[in-house]
Amino acid sequence: MKVTIVAGAPHQDRAFINKNIDRQSFVIAADAGHRILDFEPDLIVGDFDSSERPDCSCPVVTLNPVKNDSDTFDCVQRAVERGATQIEFFGALGGRIDHTLANIHALIYCAQQGIDAKIIDPGNVLYVCKDKTVIPKGTFHYFSVYSLFGPAQGLTITGAKYPLQDHYLEQYAQLTLSNEVAEDCAQAEIYVKKGTLLIILSNDFA
Repeated sequence: MKVTIVAGAPHQDRAFINKNIDRQSFVIAADAGHRILDFEPDLIVGDFDSSERPDCSCPVVTLNPVKNDSDTFDCVQRAVERGATQIEFFGALGGRIDHTLANIHALIYCAQQGIDAKIIDPGNVLYVCKDKTVIPKGTFHYFSVYSLFGPAQGLTITGAKYPLQDHYLEQYAQLTLSNEVAEDCAQAEIYVKKGTLLIILSNDFA
């Protein structure tokens, strides 16, 4: 089951979001995220401290503003309860950096639940890798790899401009920032023996 979660980070590209959302998925808007959409989602969840409670025909869950989780993470938990196997996040980057970091942590939670999850905006796609992944040449110019929760062991990157073989990547290392698929390759491949990686596909903004 695929779920799309629309968070309420400010200054979003509404046209991009509305064009790229899978409307066949179960769409949940987190608080002000509902204002980004040009259609009614399947569910709206929030404490509505950043927007007014909407008057709509879809179900609306009003949260207590004194709570332990963000509105977006509450949406994630509801998606898990519904049996989500795939989650795409929109409106989850930008604005307050603590909220952005909380949304990246939500990706980690999804990976721990065995859910394929991605944060998507016009210039970036973020996801977590615990074993291997493929980076196709095309939409994004750069890919960066970060180690979460400590060093990554046995990191191998092939088909890239800057390949690595069985590398020990420290958590703070920036060696794997801004790599590219090699000119003569259709894709790059990333493999890690032990550790959790954050993969970021990105383009420079004009």
